[in-house]
Amino acid sequence: MMLQKYLMQSKASLYAYSRMGFAKNITLTPQEKDYYTILGIPTSSTAEQIKESYRKLAKKYHPDARASESEAERDPNPDKFRDVNEAYAVLSQSESRVNYDLQRKKNPDNFKAMSEFEYILEKRVDLRDKTGHVPPAERPSRGSYAEERLHQLKVEREKYNVNYLGYYKGGVPQKDAGPLRSKSIGNPHEFHSPQIHNYLEFNHQDTAFVSSEDAIKFKHWMGSDIVDFQRSRPYYPMHYDRNMDFLRDRSYWLGFILLVMGGSYAKLKYSQESNRWFQWIRKEELNTIPAHHLSHRGGVLFEKQFVGFEKYHQNNESLMNWYKKAYPLQFQEAHATE
Repeated sequence: MMLQKYLMQSKASLYAYSRMGFAKNITLTPQEKDYYTILGIPTSSTAEQIKESYRKLAKKYHPDARASESEAERDPNPDKFRDVNEAYAVLSQSESRVNYDLQRKKNPDNFKAMSEFEYILEKRVDLRDKTGHVPPAERPSRGSYAEERLHQLKVEREKYNVNYLGYYKGGVPQKDAGPLRSKSIGNPHEFHSPQIHNYLEFNHQDTAFVSSEDAIKFKHWMGSDIVDFQRSRPYYPMHYDRNMDFLRDRSYWLGFILLVMGGSYAKLKYSQESNRWFQWIRKEELNTIPAHHLSHRGGVLFEKQFVGFEKYHQNNESLMNWYKKAYPLQFQEAHATE
């Protein structure tokens, strides 16, 4: 951690010097030694080529090189001689070479020198434009592979409506496409998976070709990194609710619960207010209600649900007798006025 922090500070300092004009074409030192570069051989070199390169460089950088040799073949340097021996010790053995190649594949940035532009492109986020791209200082030469590859990547990005950082861009909504925009195959601001892209663009027989070298390295990897391979991962995958199904379902059940609670409260409140109304009638309208409209139950007066004692009358005389019983005061006043 301390070494990595020191390297980051060194890179930041070198970038500051380059901005001031003191280091225009500076190259940052890699974190790990590249033994292939030290020996000056490609990664596909055979054991004989590695041995031949080692003998040549060891003779050149040996501190006790003979003075009789020419100046081109003689350059005593203990540090370079030590690096050559270290590189040959690792690459001459098949097991250590396979392990070293795996480390270079897992962490390629640690084995290469980073230029000023590469450092700005990777570390200087504040220099990116609105599309997330850092414009290069120099464009590739016309007709080169770099120009052809950049044009190919640009076409692939436009095909799936992806920006320079690999995220889907927005755009005009399409009919029957839901939240998808333009030619995207995912929602805006979602990441365009490289696995899906390779499956759609490069799904042919050559993509599944495995060489003998890949088989040997995979066998070694399964023996050394089997713990990382079998490490548990999150069980539930990410779920994107594109159609708002969860929101609609939650709103439905929330409204149903509130309706049940509101109905229960209204029923309870109606019962309480009915009892209060009957209590108010007994207190305030007791003098205005005829006596036969009330029922005496244990010292408490209750208003009857129907008026009178008789339900049917045989003739008018029986009806008038019932009126006299129900309204005696009115009949007395009527007789008094006569």
